Amino acid sequence: MTMPQGGPPSVPAGWYIAPEHPGMQRWWDGTTWTEHTRPLPQPGFIPPVKKRSARKTVAIVIGSVAGAMLVMAIGLGILLSIVSTSQANQRAEAQAAASAKAEAGKKFAEAVDSSAAKAQAKLDQAMAEEVRAMEAKDWTSMGNHLYYAEVDEVACGTYHQCAEFVVTTQHVNGCPNGIYFQVSFQTSDGLSVGTDSQITAPLKQGDQATFTLYDRSDSADVFEVVKMNCR
Repeated sequence: MTMPQGGPPSVPAGWYIAPEHPGMQRWWDGTTWTEHTRPLPQPGFIPPVKKRSARKTVAIVIGSVAGAMLVMAIGLGILLSIVSTSQANQRAEAQAAASAKAEAGKKFAEAVDSSAAKAQAKLDQAMAEEVRAMEAKDWTSMGNHLYYAEVDEVACGTYHQCAEFVVTTQHVNGCPNGIYFQVSFQTSDGLSVGTDSQITAPLKQGDQATFTLYDRSDSADVFEVVKMNCR
């Protein structure tokens, strides 16, 4: 830009063609010329743009990446926290359900055991009453609703020791295949000298069967009933 020598005070500050050197520009501070000069710009001249240093660019990129990674890390941490909390809640719910199921199972088992115990107590009481009633009639209990009695007078024939027995069952189903009955014959000092057994015909509840067992060693003094079961 060209301005008259000395320049009017109204001209704003800026670079103008130096009055003393048309090929140069001098800085006009709005009041007077200063000592600052520069070559006249060439046509099409574009002032150089100050480039950012590579170090600053790398620092900015690293900072941006670090910031993005920090945001991602925070987001991931929040997500993991949510997932962890959800899993913990699921485990707690599963444990609570398992505990409730176990407690229910325990109560059910206790109820079953209690019912079974009560039922068994009733059976035991009924059995005890049955045994007392049969023993009052001179029957001897062998368990499981089986009883026997010895007939006092019996003809042994050629044998030294024999015994006649009558057996019965009070089981509701009887003994469909009869009763197996076995006796051990012994000397007075407890030495066994032989055994004899008998199987009765099928018996219903309350039926009786009578039979005689013999000491074939002809040396026994006493006998002992060793086995009686329903077949």
